[in-house]
Amino acid sequence: MLLAPLSAASAEEQPETVNVGFVCWGYSDLLSTQYVRFLDYLAENMNLEITYATAYSSEEHIAATENLISAGVDVILDYDCYAAMMDLCEAAGVYLAQYSLEISSPELKEILEDYSHWLGYSACDDYESGCYMAQAMYEQGCRNIAILAIALGSAAADLRWNGVVDTVAQYDDYNIVASTATTIPANSARPFRI
Repeated sequence: MLLAPLSAASAEEQPETVNVGFVCWGYSDLLSTQYVRFLDYLAENMNLEITYATAYSSEEHIAATENLISAGVDVILDYDCYAAMMDLCEAAGVYLAQYSLEISSPELKEILEDYSHWLGYSACDDYESGCYMAQAMYEQGCRNIAILAIALGSAAADLRWNGVVDTVAQYDDYNIVASTATTIPANSARPFRI
């Protein structure tokens, strides 16, 4: 969940449109499509305009930030923020917030907190999410499961993977019969709406 300040307006007044840049790894998996549905709903009902972008590497995140600033957004929501992105946002007067992941290092967190246009971050416990997924499957009667995930190396995916594996290990009658970790195909990303 992310809470962002909007200017106050009476019920009779229509607040000005807030332009939001949303950066995701792609838009073909269940989670990212849910983000899009949620943001599109907010756009229709809260006077927001959403511009979608994709990024996976640090260079792509920085380029997406530059493109979104050029497109005139007021705020950028990105799942992985870097100091260079904050420098760009601060210079342009654009707010930046991170969703879904913890800040990658204590040093970066300290740097970001010093900026006036940093809104903060919102994250879940990815290890516990993996445990919950595996526990839910077990409680539904599943005893043989397959793990499908993105390539190892993503902090969030790795923690979820470990949560699943650790939960399965707690039961003698619960098995991982197949697993795969793969990269996200380049053609799975939704193009910029810039």
